[in-house]
Amino acid sequence: MSIEHILNDFPSFIPGARQVDKYLFRKSEAVLVHIRQMHSISEMDDKLHKEIAKTNKELADTLKQNSRKLAEKADNGKVLRVQDDIYSILNHLSQRNGVIDVYSEGFTEEFVDMYNMMQPYLEKERGMANINLFREGKINIKAAETIETNCNAMQKLWERKSLYRNYDHIFTAREQKSLEFISQDNQEIAYLIFGAAHDFYYALKKWNRKHKKMSLIEITPCNIFYRNETSQKKNHRKLTKFRMNCLS
Repeated sequence: MSIEHILNDFPSFIPGARQVDKYLFRKSEAVLVHIRQMHSISEMDDKLHKEIAKTNKELADTLKQNSRKLAEKADNGKVLRVQDDIYSILNHLSQRNGVIDVYSEGFTEEFVDMYNMMQPYLEKERGMANINLFREGKINIKAAETIETNCNAMQKLWERKSLYRNYDHIFTAREQKSLEFISQDNQEIAYLIFGAAHDFYYALKKWNRKHKKMSLIEITPCNIFYRNETSQKKNHRKLTKFRMNCLS
């Protein structure tokens, strides 16, 4: 099936989705489906705090304090609503296509191995759409990050310095690593859950210069209303743009 056919055949109306955007890159051999998400920022755990404190106690204490403030600011109610949307989106896609692999933000290969062992014992928990669907046998969770890229990003967030100055750590390095994982598996359609602030249109423009090219489908859940600034600049480049009311 051609990439154009995959894009055109992909559903325009999905329960839980407010918007589906499709972008065709010439000579693409695969399609990335980015499901935009919101998630809470966790407080630094005690184990990591102790590890950093061995060499720099002042830095460790500052990062711990900042991470607590960021965690307290998170709008957990909104996060839960977005995760409910993502559950509806992925549930629909799995019903349409069977069990699908979902590359998941924050999940490293080590975490995936742990969850695979724990699957029979997992309990349903609102706010963890991918875990609940994995528990129900509707998706497989795949790693989208390494411990190094994820920890570097979290440390930069906890330092509470300019996102622009730390863009490569928080955004670029993690996006390119997720594309690396996806490319290694050589799937025609790859599903990815990653934060709404990440712009995979521009990530793919960079990736496609040197690697096997991918086109993009971007799914925005009903309860995500903002678009990051770079996304607004690309609207005229879309192959197709669908706007819809929630169906959930």
